Amino acid sequence: MFSQLFFVLLALILINFTSDLDMTFWIQNPIEAFLWGVVVYFLFLAFLYGQSKYVARPLKKKRVESVWWFLVNLELLLFLAIYHFGLGAHRFFQQGRLSSYQTPFILASLLFYFLALCWTHLWYSYFQLRHSFKKALKTAWQQLLFVCPFCIPFVLISCLLDALEHLSFWQSNKIQLLEQELILSILGLCLLGIVTIFLPAFIVICWGCRPLDCSDLKDRLDRMCASLHFRHAGLKIWSIMSHSFTAGIIGIVPAFRYILFTPTLLKQFTPEEIEAILIHEIGHNRHRHLLLYPFIMLGMLVSGALGLAGLENFFSFKIEPAETGYFTLLIGIFIIYALLMGIYFRFIFGFFSRLFERQADLYIFESSLSPMCLIQSLDHLGIATGNTHSHPSWHHFSIQERIRFLYQAMENPSLVQRHHRRVRKWLILYFLGLLASCYFLYLLL
Repeated sequence: MFSQLFFVLLALILINFTSDLDMTFWIQNPIEAFLWGVVVYFLFLAFLYGQSKYVARPLKKKRVESVWWFLVNLELLLFLAIYHFGLGAHRFFQQGRLSSYQTPFILASLLFYFLALCWTHLWYSYFQLRHSFKKALKTAWQQLLFVCPFCIPFVLISCLLDALEHLSFWQSNKIQLLEQELILSILGLCLLGIVTIFLPAFIVICWGCRPLDCSDLKDRLDRMCASLHFRHAGLKIWSIMSHSFTAGIIGIVPAFRYILFTPTLLKQFTPEEIEAILIHEIGHNRHRHLLLYPFIMLGMLVSGALGLAGLENFFSFKIEPAETGYFTLLIGIFIIYALLMGIYFRFIFGFFSRLFERQADLYIFESSLSPMCLIQSLDHLGIATGNTHSHPSWHHFSIQERIRFLYQAMENPSLVQRHHRRVRKWLILYFLGLLASCYFLYLLL
């Protein structure tokens, strides 16, 4: 899940990077370039079909499906690079009255990207998972619905920029560049704040979430929420993840905050284990992890931009529109940027994610439920997923490590506050580093 969202973020950055470039392309005529882009796209779909039918099989047998999806996502990014950097096919949506808008070509690029991703899930499910065509189509549709909501902030910001460009006062010379940047920053933050508040309500619709039926289990979970003074907009069944053993929390405002449980988890876990999982999710809210994650993600963008700006100043290179090999140069720059972001995502984001998950685990000690219930739920999870207790996790600790730490905290309660202090220390250091990075990036740019 995290890996797919990372690649979606890279796709958004690549599309956004296109709007800032002024260069020549392989084909000068926008209509001809778009037609060639469509031809390349259908050839790419045919390639993905054959790859799903023949290449995925040996990888699946070796239980390395993650390698397969990593390869597919790289190919999707390569197509977008050819479509934008090589052909410049997006210019088709920047002609006539649309010449000063960027939202139309962004939507078209996202449509190409998501349809290709959906296409791959369809044939992978059909050929490799042996699903019926109808079930494979449903799986592909669910995967599409899972990732699409995360593009909404990007699209809305693009719409905001397009709207501002056509306001008379914005085009006048009365507003200085610094004032424009300040206004854009304020409007962008306000828009992101609004999206952050209301997006969860849209997500639960896209993800096919339905209310948890009235039952003894729901009554128990509601009583647990009341005892922990946790307000929410509903306990939901996470239908789009029907075959997974997982739960989640989305939303920072009680009126749009939801706790999600997959159907499989609700069916196979005991009420006490589900209560423990609920407490874990409430722990994320208690320690403001949902507010902190966007800032941790912001650091990824800043570090990538800082790394590129540093390389540009060190090697003194510039992208010239008519430069020979500019396509290769652009691809190289984007690869460097993606690598910098990947390193950050794997190590920095992963580090804080593990800290937050452990902190959420420790919230069980602030409830009336015994920590043994959470230990039992983790053990049950390991058994249900194929005895995966020892499997390492870059964004969680392994199940066995989480169980071991809970036992240690039961024997030595001081470990709980010690871990909270450790999280606070690293967050202070992180935000100091983020501010310093933003300052140096401002100086370099």
